Amino acid sequence: MAFQGPVIESIGMRRGGLWFGLVVGAGMAAVFLLLLAGAFRERPAGCAAWALGAFTVLLLYGAISCTRELVRPLPLLRVSAEGLAFRIRTGRGYWEAPWSQVVEIRAGEDGEGNACLDVELRPEPANPLPSVRMNSGLGPEHVLRFQSGNLAGDLALTAQRLEAYRRSFGEGR
Repeated sequence: MAFQGPVIESIGMRRGGLWFGLVVGAGMAAVFLLLLAGAFRERPAGCAAWALGAFTVLLLYGAISCTRELVRPLPLLRVSAEGLAFRIRTGRGYWEAPWSQVVEIRAGEDGEGNACLDVELRPEPANPLPSVRMNSGLGPEHVLRFQSGNLAGDLALTAQRLEAYRRSFGEGR
């Protein structure tokens, strides 16, 4: 299912964490590459050098992913008259939930006291939640939870706006 109507609002990712991931990932990868250059030049590489090389590749992948998201950002949530589209699947695809499936949208707290945005969904066999979900934390069953560190903007205001959209589009049909 793909929503055909125009996007009314897009809610993006908080960019501070992306900049942090880029700087730390690239910086640590550069330091480890210098260490590895010396390790491979002097003698045959051991298991520790290969493990450090694998970790360096992971750091570079994280830095490249952060750079890609900073250069060409995609929103985490898209609101249309048909429903909500969540960027929670692996890759850069969206999972869509029609307004009839959205029960409630609220600002809350997780078990550790961190602010979060909870989107409660009615389970539908025809449109199940993806088994692998990124960008949404663990919440109660049938709830997508977005931590305050993931979404840009004030979560309480975002929850009020999204709930108003749900009431106007979902209950008006």
